[in-house]
Amino acid sequence: MDLTAVREVVDGRSVLPWRPGDAWLAGGTALFAEPQPGLRRLRDLTIFGWPPLTVTATGSR
Repeated sequence: MDLTAVREVVDGRSVLPWRPGDAWLAGGTALFAEPQPGLRRLRDLTIFGWPPLTVTATGSR
């Protein structure tokens, strides 16, 4: 799936107001799983450097 309608990728810390067509980008698999016809701008959360979720014997973290 290509996200051909996306026109802008902004830093997740951006203070730009949220608008229709915005979506969070944090790895992207959900964005590519199904068509995203109204998507125009991605707000990239990878800037925060959060580790991926991991599953342990006591739960997820």
